Amino acid sequence: MTTFTSSRQTEIHRVLREMRVRLYTTDINITAKNITNKKKTGKRKVRKFVKFLREKINRIKTRNFDEIFCMESLNQRKRKSKGKWFSNSKKAKYSICPGQRGFLVFCNNREKEAIKEARILFDEYLPQFKDIETEEIQEEEVEIDEEEEKDEFDEAETEVKEMKVQKTEKDEVFKLMNSGVQNVLFFRTKLKDPVGFALSILNDIQETKEQKTRFLMRLVPIEVTCKASKENFQTAVKKLLLKHFENVNDKEVKTYSVVFKARCNQDFSKDMVIKVCGETIKEINDSPNIKVEYKKPDLVIMVEVMKGNCCLGILPKYFDFYKKYNLIELAAAANKAADDRNV
Repeated sequence: MTTFTSSRQTEIHRVLREMRVRLYTTDINITAKNITNKKKTGKRKVRKFVKFLREKINRIKTRNFDEIFCMESLNQRKRKSKGKWFSNSKKAKYSICPGQRGFLVFCNNREKEAIKEARILFDEYLPQFKDIETEEIQEEEVEIDEEEEKDEFDEAETEVKEMKVQKTEKDEVFKLMNSGVQNVLFFRTKLKDPVGFALSILNDIQETKEQKTRFLMRLVPIEVTCKASKENFQTAVKKLLLKHFENVNDKEVKTYSVVFKARCNQDFSKDMVIKVCGETIKEINDSPNIKVEYKKPDLVIMVEVMKGNCCLGILPKYFDFYKKYNLIELAAAANKAADDRNV
């Protein structure tokens, strides 16, 4: 690309301003004498530039001058500045939808490593957890042309095609979804009982006293998701609370607590959540044996709000026994208890 001195640039800008006026006329006389400098060395560069301008003008005389000469530079400036202030982040292919079950995975600024550890953990415990049923898999039939002549090579090729098409389109049992919040991952699952699956992992860690993960900190099962609004929250919570509080006898005492956390959402308040949970429990069962306990409750109503989505789950022995479903702290506590016994 040719470079010009400051004096030549001013002369070129002056000619360009004149060309704006004369653009729609047929007589456009531009010569190298108009914008030449005293030094003879710069005449060749200026003539080349003038030739370039003539070609541009003769090609599109009826168009606007800004479209010819200025739009490219303006677009380049916009692209350069856009990178500073805008993030061209594409929408995630999969996002959280109402009515899903899954797991919330909490990490500390190492999301890629936490995703790998979560998938390894799920693959390890999925065959052991036999009580969970997955959704049915749809199969597709293959139509084969019988008229074609089949050699040995053709038969092998058709068999491969059959296997590809007849392959059941089995969705992943665990699929990563976009939570929209940093350091919080959501894995959608097709398992019927995500709480039971999480408890099997936690119980195994307590028995083996082995730390399974390094970057994955907490694994919280979610039984249902809904939109972060009061009406949707009421309907979703009522279905969950019916399972646990409907058949409470007068002989047994059941305690509960509400754990609420809102991320990137200021409209969904904790007071509203506690009030709705208390009113729905009284509607389901008005027994005096159902009490609120903050330190060591039997059940914890987990409410995690992330932007416009609300994740709900009812978790047993949340604080004392399973250490807030923290896999690292659970393994450390199990090892510490074993050392104390040996001493």
